[in-house]
Amino acid sequence: MARLLARAEIDRLGGWERLHSCEISYLFIVPDRGIWDVSNVMQSCKPYVDGLVDAGVMARDDWMRLRVAGADGLFDPRAEERVVKIKIEELLPWSA
Repeated sequence: MARLLARAEIDRLGGWERLHSCEISYLFIVPDRGIWDVSNVMQSCKPYVDGLVDAGVMARDDWMRLRVAGADGLFDPRAEERVVKIKIEELLPWSA
């Protein structure tokens, strides 16, 4: 599903240059004040990351090309369901 959504957005934009390396961060928006295990919800996003790689947004998701910046949670009683927002920023190659 993530691959299909990413491909649709790439097509809408008229193309995309694959990111060689990037930083990713997550925002979890929830409609209740439950206690959420941050490491579990981040692991649940692995299929999204795989879909972004499969769609050609990111070159790979290995430790040398992908840095996880972190995760934040936001309580929004107006939200009808849980939402995950993923922010991707390109990282410039290390300079020697």
